[in-house]
Amino acid sequence: TSRLGSNLDADGALALVVSGTAVASLAPNGTATFLGGFLGTKPVYFARNRKALDPQVVLVSDGQRRIYEAGALTTIDDSDLRPPNSVDALGPYILYGHDDGTFSYSDINEGGSVAALATYEAEGKPDGLRRLKVRRKEVWLFGEDTTEIWQITDNADDPFAPLGGAYVDVGCLAAASVVQMGESIAWVANDFTVRIAQDYASEVISTEAVSRAIRALADPTSIEAFVYIEAGARNLVLNSDDWTWVLTQSLDKNSPDLKWHEEQSIGLSRRRFAHCAQFAGKQITGDATTNALYQINSSSGADGSGQLIAKIVTEPQHAYPGEVEYNALYIDPIPGSGLNTPSVAETLDPVIMMRMSDDGAQQWSSQIDMAIGRQGATTQRCRAHQLGTSGEDGRVFEFSWDAAANKGITGGMVEVEAVAP
Repeated sequence: TSRLGSNLDADGALALVVSGTAVASLAPNGTATFLGGFLGTKPVYFARNRKALDPQVVLVSDGQRRIYEAGALTTIDDSDLRPPNSVDALGPYILYGHDDGTFSYSDINEGGSVAALATYEAEGKPDGLRRLKVRRKEVWLFGEDTTEIWQITDNADDPFAPLGGAYVDVGCLAAASVVQMGESIAWVANDFTVRIAQDYASEVISTEAVSRAIRALADPTSIEAFVYIEAGARNLVLNSDDWTWVLTQSLDKNSPDLKWHEEQSIGLSRRRFAHCAQFAGKQITGDATTNALYQINSSSGADGSGQLIAKIVTEPQHAYPGEVEYNALYIDPIPGSGLNTPSVAETLDPVIMMRMSDDGAQQWSSQIDMAIGRQGATTQRCRAHQLGTSGEDGRVFEFSWDAAANKGITGGMVEVEAVAP
């Protein structure tokens, strides 16, 4: 399975990928070359410096450190470099974070060489260091309870210093959740919220549902995140073994709304894609269950080699304390979205699958299939009649369809009558 890579671009012509315990280079045509092993199951962090001719890429995971240069992957054996928990690059330096609240910096453009005294300590609060992350010319030091911001200086003998007044009184819960999101940094905070840094203040961007899902995990420190841009929107993906939550933000300045939704692959409790990197003009993502790599492409309508099922679940419709009689349901799908696939009924004659629940989505009715229309259809309305009566708790509707054949629903309505208690 793929493991976290924050910067896979090795030298503009190759990408580095960690899959399970194997490290490989990837060419733009998809050819993979095995480079060596990297034991463990914890997230892997990448950092690339700007060394001339042969840039170096450092890989760090659970105290282990490797360096890639000129086609070879070797172990960093510098005794002055204590076991790191994270890595990033700023200017000519590779930066290493350590559990005890310190960070080290490499020699100039030599990522595998660290001087004995090339270390700084986060000074604000003794809460350790869970993750080091670079933003612009700043170093963000995420502890358990607080976050400090340092900056690079012009002094080669003392190249880093605290950024005066820049301090966030919120820590980090999940180290692998820290990601760059546009010009900001987002992360899962120690109060079980998702935060984004606006300048040097943090703003909560999670909903109550997302925070509850984080808190309910047996090990919330294992949450991982990545960001990708597709179809005019920036997407922040939070992955755990139990679920995937996605925050979508329109890139249109006139429509900056943030919207959360859940995603799940067939046969899994989460979405199968894991991590993302820009490479060869594509956004490449890994598979959480296999060693496959995919290109993110919203027009494909597929989930790896399987179906991508889109789903909408409505809020409860009720007339408390009375009941509701449902006489008819009308749904307007995007018409003419069937595909020319004679051997695949799901996309040749696509349907919207509808279910109902009268107990808050605990139990569901039998499925009703409503035809969307073959390729070329210009109008199509889905109808269902005589849907019975709900109790005082109301009714929830679920609509799902194969995303390869249909991209959405444009509207809908129900004909109902309130029944007095």
